[in-house]
Amino acid sequence: MMRSSPIGRADSATQTSPAARTVRTRPRRVNSELTQLSTKAAGFFERYRYPDWLVAHSRIVGAIAEALVAARRRGAAKIDTEAVVLAAYLHDIGRSPLLEGDPRDHNILSGLVLAAEGEGACVELARRHAIYTVLDPGLAPRTAESPMRRRGTETTAMTSRYCLKR
Repeated sequence: MMRSSPIGRADSATQTSPAARTVRTRPRRVNSELTQLSTKAAGFFERYRYPDWLVAHSRIVGAIAEALVAARRRGAAKIDTEAVVLAAYLHDIGRSPLLEGDPRDHNILSGLVLAAEGEGACVELARRHAIYTVLDPGLAPRTAESPMRRRGTETTAMTSRYCLKR
């Protein structure tokens, strides 16, 4: 037979039991914020009627961005991790079937859609994500510190600033 709580409330047992006192709630960390971003992205996938292949691709790119954000070196330059990860999930929103027939490149459309959706921090990341944008002066990275540069016929990543600590 179960004893009733001495205070008489149903939740008092969870507050006074030895097991309840040993349970600790973990503070919100990067992973819980990233999970919320993947959930937010899933709403976009549904609303913009992403086909299965685009959902799979976007989730892979988002997961890679999450892993890179989580693995950043201590003391690395500050970045807007939420914008980076959400932009990774939504970088191809311009490929939505709802935008089919628009003659503009999908990366341009992605930027426009994200701006219209109020995701301003993601706009430039989505607009410049396609590798061929480095060939277009209007879309090419603007500074020497940008992550891509052109050397001869090969595009190489500048690793001195951006590589992960080994």
